[in-house]
Amino acid sequence: MAVGPAPVAVMVFDDPAVVAAALRDVAVEYLSLAPGPFAARLTSVDLGAMRFQDALDDAHIGRGAVAPDRMLMLFAPEELPPRTLLNGHAMASAEAMVLGPSTEFFARVR
Repeated sequence: MAVGPAPVAVMVFDDPAVVAAALRDVAVEYLSLAPGPFAARLTSVDLGAMRFQDALDDAHIGRGAVAPDRMLMLFAPEELPPRTLLNGHAMASAEAMVLGPSTEFFARVR
């Protein structure tokens, strides 16, 4: 059986509400903290049973919950600014955080 490349999507946003709607497997609300226009990029790679999403966005607060039939594993590929918190925890670049189904979360980014 031939396997083709994974479906990849790269999306660019200027509205935090549209970013929130584009995130899969979570219900989340975004509030921009950036002093100027909001900017974000979301890269999504769908591997079937597993989906990888990489978000690069301006300072914001996000509040939401994981979908009831999903789990999330969050990690920072590089050191994050110290004011970046997930559920009150500043993640280091070597850490991962697992959120189970229906888990609520609160993120403050930069």
